[in-house]
Amino acid sequence: MAMSGFEGGLLQHGLQGAGATMNAVAMPFAHRGKMKQIPTMSQGQIGGSDWARMLGQQQVQNPYQGFEPIAKRAQTMFQQQTVPGLAERFSSFGDGNALSSPAFAAQLHGAGVDLSDNLAAIMAQYGLHQQELGQHLFGQGMTPQFENYYQEPGPSFLSALFSGLGGSMSKAGSGMAKQNYMKQLIEALNAGGNQ
Repeated sequence: MAMSGFEGGLLQHGLQGAGATMNAVAMPFAHRGKMKQIPTMSQGQIGGSDWARMLGQQQVQNPYQGFEPIAKRAQTMFQQQTVPGLAERFSSFGDGNALSSPAFAAQLHGAGVDLSDNLAAIMAQYGLHQQELGQHLFGQGMTPQFENYYQEPGPSFLSALFSGLGGSMSKAGSGMAKQNYMKQLIEALNAGGNQ
C-alpha cells in the first residue's frame, strides 16, 4: 500500500521533529569541553626539576652560603704561614725585641689588611658565581612540567546513540521496507493521539 504525499510529508516532518527532540534530550548529556594537562617530563625528571628550582632559589637568596670554609682556610694559612714567616724575617735582624717593634706590627697589620681585602674580593666573586649558578638552576627548575590543552566538546554516549538512531531512521531502507516502516510509525503516532 503506497503512502499519499500528505502521509509522506507528515512522516518526514515527524522524523525531523523526532531527530530534534532526540538532540534536545541528548544535549545535557553531551561531553563539554574542558582543560586537561599532560606531563612533559617523567617522574624522575620532575623530581630533578623540583630539586634544581629549590637549590637555585637558595643560591640566589644566599649566594655566600658555603664560603665560610674558604675564609676559614685562608685565615688558617695566614696564621700558620704568613705570621710565622714575618716573625722569622724580623727575628733574623738579630734584635731580640724585633717582634715587638712598630715595624713588625705595621707589617703584620698590612698583611692582615691584604688578607681581608683578598677575602672580600674572593667572596664577591664567589657570590656572583653562586648567583649565576642559582639563576641557571632556578631557570631549569621552572621548565613546565605539564602542558595544558583544551579538549573539544564531543558527543556523549546518549547523544551518539540518538544520533545513530536518527541516522538509522533516515536510512531505513528504500522502497517497500521504508514505506512499511513509515506507515507503522504513523499508525503508532495516530494510535497514541486517539487515546
